[in-house]
Amino acid sequence: MFVTLNLTQKHLSVLIALQENPLATYDWLSRRVGLSKSIVFGTIQDLSSHRYQCFSVVANTNLWNLGLENIDILVEADNEKKLQFVEKLCYEHPYTFYRARCFGDINGILVQFTTPVGTRPLLQELFEICQKKKMIDHFTFLPFEDVQPIFSAPNVDYWNSLTHNWSFDWEEWFKKSVKIISPPKPKEKQGVAKKWLTQEKVAIIHQLVKNARRKNVEIIADLKEKGYDFTPQTFSRYLRKVKKLCITDYRVFLTPNIFDLYSTVLIWGAAPKDVLQDIQSRMLEFSIPFSSTFKVQDLNLFWYLHLPPTHLSDILHHLRHSLTDMHFNYIDYNRAKAYLPWPLTFDDETSDWKKDRGFVVDTILENLGL
Repeated sequence: MFVTLNLTQKHLSVLIALQENPLATYDWLSRRVGLSKSIVFGTIQDLSSHRYQCFSVVANTNLWNLGLENIDILVEADNEKKLQFVEKLCYEHPYTFYRARCFGDINGILVQFTTPVGTRPLLQELFEICQKKKMIDHFTFLPFEDVQPIFSAPNVDYWNSLTHNWSFDWEEWFKKSVKIISPPKPKEKQGVAKKWLTQEKVAIIHQLVKNARRKNVEIIADLKEKGYDFTPQTFSRYLRKVKKLCITDYRVFLTPNIFDLYSTVLIWGAAPKDVLQDIQSRMLEFSIPFSSTFKVQDLNLFWYLHLPPTHLSDILHHLRHSLTDMHFNYIDYNRAKAYLPWPLTFDDETSDWKKDRGFVVDTILENLGL
C-alpha cells in the first residue's frame, strides 16, 4: 500500500544531503542544506519518528575482507506447509541474511545466505537432504560466487513531492553513451579481517548493519544489554578499525511504501558478456534512483529492485531485448525477513568463522526434526 505523507522541501533537502553523506554531522548537514543545525536536527528526528519512519542508515559489510560470500537460492515450495518449513530453516541457520516469498518463474522462497567462503557444498547438502525428505520441491543455486554487489539507493532528487511520482526515464538511461568500466578489485588478501576479529567486534558490525546513524553512547548501551561491555575509549578504537576493515560503505534506505517503491522484483538470467558489461557500467556511472542489488558474473545477471509499479514494464521491456534468457519473480517484500550478523558464528579461538558440518548442517537438521 502506497502511503502518502506531506513531506516538505525541507524534508527532501535533508534526505538528499543524507544520501550524499549518510553519517554526516549536523554541522555538515546544516551547511549543505542552508538551514540551522537545530532545524536540521528536528527534521531528522521528524523523519525518524513513528509518524514518518522514512529512512534508516545501514552499513554494507566488506565480505571479501571478512572471508564471507553471498549465496542466493530460489527454493520451490508448492504449499504453505513447505513454505513455513523453509522459513523455519532460515530462522535456524546461523548464516541466513534474507528470505522472502516469491512468485513467478519459481513459486517459493528467495533465500540469501552470507556464509564463510568454502561452505557452499555444505549448504547444497543441507538443501538436498530437505528435498529428499520432501520438505521442499526443488532448489536453484544462482550462479554468483565471490561477487561484490553493486548497490543503488533511492535518490529523492528524482521524487516529485507534489505529484508523488518519480521522474526517471528508463529509455534514456539505456541509451546513454557509456564507457565500459569494471568494479574495483579488492586490494587486500581475502579474509584479512579475520585475524583481528572477535565475537565482540562482530557484535559491533551487527549494530552498524542494524542502524549506523547512532551516537556511540547509544550503540554501547545496546551492546551492554546483549552482554558486550565496552568503555567509550575501547569502543571508539574498535569502531574505527571495524569501519576500516569490515565496512565498504553506508546506504540511506528509504521506507518503500512512503515513496511508491512497493513493487519488489528479482530479474535474473543470461546475456552476452558485452551486454552485461554495458549494463554494469551504467550502474557504476549512472546509478538508477531506486534501491537495488546488482550482480554480474560471467554471462549471468542478478538484479533485485524496489520500483514504482509504473516503472516495472519499462525495465522489463528493455531487458527483454538485452537478455537471451530472462527470469522474473515478484517478491513479497511486506512479509520478508532480514537477519543481522550473529556474533556467535565467529570462533575466537581459531580466529575464523564456524564452518564445520555440525554447525552449518547437522544442528539445523536436528532443530528441524530431520
